[in-house]
This record gives sequence, C-alpha cells and structure tokens, in this order.
Amino acid sequence: MPWVLEDLGSSTSGLALSMCDGDKNKVAVEFNGALGPLLSGLQANLRGFRYSLFDLYGFSNATLQNPSAAGFVYTGSACWPGYGSPCSNRTEFWFWDDYGYITEQAAKVTASAFYNGTANFTTPVNLMRLFPKRI
Repeated sequence: MPWVLEDLGSSTSGLALSMCDGDKNKVAVEFNGALGPLLSGLQANLRGFRYSLFDLYGFSNATLQNPSAAGFVYTGSACWPGYGSPCSNRTEFWFWDDYGYITEQAAKVTASAFYNGTANFTTPVNLMRLFPKRI
C-alpha cells in the first residue's frame, strides 16, 4: 500500500508566507508521477499483485485549497506554535505544529478518504475494496 509523497516543501510557516520550497515539491511530483506506472506495471506482471495508491499530495492540496469542505478553519497556522499551551479548538486545525505534522482530526479525515474515499485520491481501489470484510 504505497503512499504518494505529500507536499514536501510546504509547512505552516511557508504556507502563511506563501513560500514553499519548490525544489522539494518538484521531487515529490516527480516521484509521485513515476510510482503509479511502476505499480501498474507490477500488477500486470505479477500474478495476484494488488495495491492501492494513496495520493497524499493531491489530497492535502485539495484540502488546503478548500478547508471548510473537510471541516477545517485554520490551514495556514499551527495549533501548537512550539511553546505554551496548544489551542483548545484542535479539530479546526490542519497542522499541529510549524514542522508540518498534522492534527489528529486531519489524520482521521485523511485515513477516511483513503479507506472508503473516491478514486480521486486512491487508485485503482480504496482500502475498503482492497481488503473486503469477510464474514
């Protein structure tokens, strides 16, 4: 179950200043572009090989562009700035800290999208279809 790399060049401080590291993002985009065809080729050549590819880069960017659709209010600032007490409204923040770690709520939303989400961010199938519940 490979993950596509996230937006490596962006952090809360970079987003707040509209400055992301283009070189890091370029590496992530190149890696992500090569991973899908590689896995597809493996599936074609290895009997029984199944996979689900998670597009964390695309999902994160889509969420950051329209945070309210996923229930977030703050995507350009961190819940915990590295000192003092963390915010009391943690579920409204995408980022936990200025290092780019996401909050528990962001992790839940991301996991849900990859488990039972659409083909926009999980291909060729989501996790629910990859590992069907057998009773």
